[in-house]
Amino acid sequence: METEITAIFWLAFAVILALLEIEIEGPDGWAYKLPTWYRTTGIGKIYGRFMNKKPMTGYHTFLFILLNLIFHASYFNGATWTWEKELYTISLIMTISVVWDYLWFVLNPHFGWRSFKKNRIWWHAKSIWVLGFPMDFYSGIAIALILNLIIGNCLNYLIQLAIFIGGTIIIVIVSPLYHKWYMKMRWRDDRPK
Repeated sequence: METEITAIFWLAFAVILALLEIEIEGPDGWAYKLPTWYRTTGIGKIYGRFMNKKPMTGYHTFLFILLNLIFHASYFNGATWTWEKELYTISLIMTISVVWDYLWFVLNPHFGWRSFKKNRIWWHAKSIWVLGFPMDFYSGIAIALILNLIIGNCLNYLIQLAIFIGGTIIIVIVSPLYHKWYMKMRWRDDRPK
């Protein structure tokens, strides 16, 4: 039961990350219109090689650092660090990143799951797409699975992955409710008051 509870917690975490990013980015993904630095040359070119030619932004740099700190926080709060736990943590970061990224599209009323297509998403357009998803998603899950095989945690990982997939399907089904709420919350703005 611990595996299932852990998976539900991290699925909720991915949902909150997606919702927070939707509030920050709105219809413009990959920090395109945010007041952040944006690099495709120098270190940005190196980053792009590992991220399917996505640009490097200040927003994503600090967000990824923050997420790594969050995922590693337990080790600084008394939990014992081991290589096995580190590989599991890395696998979890990779899996949550895939789930969170997809949920950004599903929950974003400017996209929705029906608009999750290569020709609509410029920052995934240079990636190879297989069965409706960019290769980044498959490689992230594959690397996470390999890391869990190395540490002998494959069954638990597959259970968590099944919960992530099942939860994502449920979120896809109920996402129109969130879209309506999102739009309703923007009908009025109390800042001038």
